[in-house]
Amino acid sequence: MTFYPEPRSAEILIALAGDFILIICWEWSTNLYQVIFTQRIEFAPTEKSKVINPSETLLSALEKSSCGSFQQYLAYHDLSMLCESNNVDNWRINEFYKDNGKIYTRVISACLRPLEKLTNLQSERVCSHQLMKSETMDNIQVRVTCSLNSI
Repeated sequence: MTFYPEPRSAEILIALAGDFILIICWEWSTNLYQVIFTQRIEFAPTEKSKVINPSETLLSALEKSSCGSFQQYLAYHDLSMLCESNNVDNWRINEFYKDNGKIYTRVISACLRPLEKLTNLQSERVCSHQLMKSETMDNIQVRVTCSLNSI
């Protein structure tokens, strides 16, 4: 039988400190990796840049991003900041509402698209439910008619 000496409290503390440092380094490295390889999205160009339509990046993010994506979330957040006029340059607000409201109507149609999808889905479900209900009613009528004819 081999007996191992019991570890001293100093050895236990060193092992725990080493484990703690290892975990902290792992967390920092994964967070640093996520920050370095994150896609940069810029909805608001600087005022000095000669962009013809500064709201086009916001519109393309609203219209073309997949539903529920982080890019779409950021676009909606930027849109809410723009509409609430919180910490937004006045030139962006002016560019957003000029052109006889063309940009504004595109934004509204892009924002209402998920609601339209939801209403279409609900109407399809209601119609299919009514169709199933009418089919069952037809089946009942056929059964009643067949039973009456057999008498």
